[in-house]
Amino acid sequence: TGAPITAQTPVSAYSVNKPMTATVAMWLVEQGKLELDRPIGELAAVPPVFATLTSRELLTHTSGIRDYRKGEWMPNALKSCAAPKDALAAFSSDPLGARGKYQYSTFNFELLSYVLESVAGEPFNEMMAQRIFAPAGMLHSSLWQAGLRRPPNGHERIGSTFRPARAIDNSCKYGAGSVIASAEDIAHFGASLWAGRLISKDSWRAMTADARNSYGLGWGVGALEDGSPIATHSGGAIGGRSAIVIDMERGISVGIVGNAEGSSLVAEAKAI
Repeated sequence: TGAPITAQTPVSAYSVNKPMTATVAMWLVEQGKLELDRPIGELAAVPPVFATLTSRELLTHTSGIRDYRKGEWMPNALKSCAAPKDALAAFSSDPLGARGKYQYSTFNFELLSYVLESVAGEPFNEMMAQRIFAPAGMLHSSLWQAGLRRPPNGHERIGSTFRPARAIDNSCKYGAGSVIASAEDIAHFGASLWAGRLISKDSWRAMTADARNSYGLGWGVGALEDGSPIATHSGGAIGGRSAIVIDMERGISVGIVGNAEGSSLVAEAKAI
């Protein structure tokens, strides 16, 4: 459209949703409603293949659940889900791979969204709004609602030009990647998390303490050029991309978004 985006422009931020969902999980741990190492089959009516998995395995991508197959992303993006349980059919008939081995998969967090909703006893979208968006001051954020047909403010590159993004539906992604947020909102999330406004600082440290595959509980873990430890995540697909970087020593949080699919924005966020 030619209209510039600003720090307040909401876009489909995709997998930056995962650390937000992980934060909800840690809040439920603090409330005594979730045990990370308890089989999820004892917490929710999950398909039998998933019954012995734990929330920790889902959070760290070590459950053995597969990721998208080639050509599978778009058909999934044309489906609509009214609740997290609706998303499970896409991958619940497949056997698990090697448990304990890191394999990044959006499906881990789709399943986790259903588990969190079950143990909390409230709709996942409401929980995200009340436990993350509101206390973090994320004024432009929401989760994709069934019926929304295009990524807000989203575009696609066609040759050397851009056009409005095609129709998709990210409602089935839930806490794996359905978030719509601005750069300002993403930065506010990181700052609020670091400051202890969403969960305790002990819980926040636990999310990045055990990162055997450079990935902790919903966060990538790395370092700046000066050696300062950082927590990161990125996301992107049709109509949007995003990244978050938190300097874990200084409490500096950077959020960055784009309104078209492209390469990861983590390097740009680290540079800021």
